[in-house]
Amino acid sequence: MVLGRFWEGLCLPPMPEIFPVCTTGQSPQVATTILETRLVAVTVYPQQARVTRRGRVDLETGDTILIIDELPATLHADSVQARSGGTAQILLQGLQISPRPLPLAGSAASLTLIDRLHKLEDSFRQTKDHIAALTLQRDFLTTLAERAARTFAQGLAQGQADLTTVTELLAYLGQQHTNLGEEIAQKERHKQNLDHQLKEMRQQVQAAQSQSPASDYQVQIPLRTVTPGTLELEIIYGVDGATWDPAYDVRFGSEPDGLQLDHMALVQQHTGEDWTQVSLTLSTAAPDKSPTLPQTQVWYINGTAPNEQGRGGRNRSPILQDTYRMLGALPGSEVPPPEYYAEPNGQGIPTAIAVVSIQAPQPVTIPGDDHPHRIPIGQGNFSGKFTYVSLPYRCDAPYLQAHLTNPPEGVPLLPGVAHLFLDGGYLGQERFDYVAPGQSFQLSLGLDERIQVQRELVQRQTDAVEPCAIILSYRLSFHNPLPHPVKLTVLERIPVSRSDQVQVRLVQAQPTATLKEDGICQWILDLPAETVQQVQYQYTVEYPCEVTVLGLDV
Repeated sequence: MVLGRFWEGLCLPPMPEIFPVCTTGQSPQVATTILETRLVAVTVYPQQARVTRRGRVDLETGDTILIIDELPATLHADSVQARSGGTAQILLQGLQISPRPLPLAGSAASLTLIDRLHKLEDSFRQTKDHIAALTLQRDFLTTLAERAARTFAQGLAQGQADLTTVTELLAYLGQQHTNLGEEIAQKERHKQNLDHQLKEMRQQVQAAQSQSPASDYQVQIPLRTVTPGTLELEIIYGVDGATWDPAYDVRFGSEPDGLQLDHMALVQQHTGEDWTQVSLTLSTAAPDKSPTLPQTQVWYINGTAPNEQGRGGRNRSPILQDTYRMLGALPGSEVPPPEYYAEPNGQGIPTAIAVVSIQAPQPVTIPGDDHPHRIPIGQGNFSGKFTYVSLPYRCDAPYLQAHLTNPPEGVPLLPGVAHLFLDGGYLGQERFDYVAPGQSFQLSLGLDERIQVQRELVQRQTDAVEPCAIILSYRLSFHNPLPHPVKLTVLERIPVSRSDQVQVRLVQAQPTATLKEDGICQWILDLPAETVQQVQYQYTVEYPCEVTVLGLDV
């Protein structure tokens, strides 16, 4: 499905055949032809890219070897494919990929760096495979212990098993489970270290390539021409050193019920070649080059009983926690069914973010300078409900919040940073979470300083008659200069006593306030256009005169 969207997004004419990589040798008597190609399309994934090059050549009847020597050092050799079209009828005989000798002075150092890069990549892949093998062992141990637990519990219930032997075996299984977990964690740290080294090495390779623009790989394509004519050839290959992140510009102004959302993509690449006027596709998929169909695994979830969340069960291995509970079964009682636990680190649980492919509306140019480049990919106008929340004791302007709905026919909003603009002025940034089409979401738009908030202490009186009391009165003023009314939620706090000797009471509030247990007073106001509205409230703090009240900050 992802590959189907990939080919559709390229906007290229259909090609009749796809040929896999082959490493067969070629006869030295066959004529060779250099095929000039240009980069026409790129699909960028979160950590890599897939590039399409296209070339055209006129062929006569006979055998020919086409040579393409413009491929970068970051190329995945096992990802190269060829697609043919045009008027010439040919028989492709495979592909041969090899490092190309670099004639420039810096080529030897560049090749050394590339060799080290490939060794690091091999070590990274081996570490991933080792982690996968250890995880498989731990999963097998978990399954084995779960099945054995039922048998041991039944044996103990029927008096056919020795408790000491079972306990020793369980301790052994638990220790093995712990050891595997520690080894997996160690390998994960090693993988992270290798990933850091890979990033540094790729930067060094990029720096070396900037001194030597020659390519580091060439592809030889042997073919036999049956009918002469024009051959249109495409080379598709994967490269490292490319990434992208979603970004958004949110613009709003005097309109009370709408905003403009500009979809952007921050694309950066150091693949060793510049992308000039290419058809760009952005994808959230993680492409797998392996031709083997992976096995699907069962996704288990579970609920933990409240009495299992205490001190005794919190740090216990899920295997031992289930088994020790079974060991408490009385003779003749029903053995509990096996429990299945999700991994605490969430491994193996699929993400809720869908696989999305987004086509840039027009050709783009992205140089290989490893700097982020902003690529516009779409724009939408959102209508919704805008509300204000004021915290007068903290700031003199309210916070603006937009309650929006992503249209059902719209595109998913991927996690990213949203830059906020009010009437052309920059406010700051907000983090976007994933929003599916048709899903409602809330966006905090920061302080709106057009609406002014003022907080005044109008009275502070101390009554020294037993019981002593402090009386505090405040006045809040809200000025709405906008040409439309706004809805404002006001949250003001009064003290909450932690002592039985100190009592706090809200004496009056105009208009009436809702007082919560945490001492938050709430008003919901409708501010008419171009008006000023006030809120007044008073509270008292009563206490024995011999007691000193701490923490009363006005």
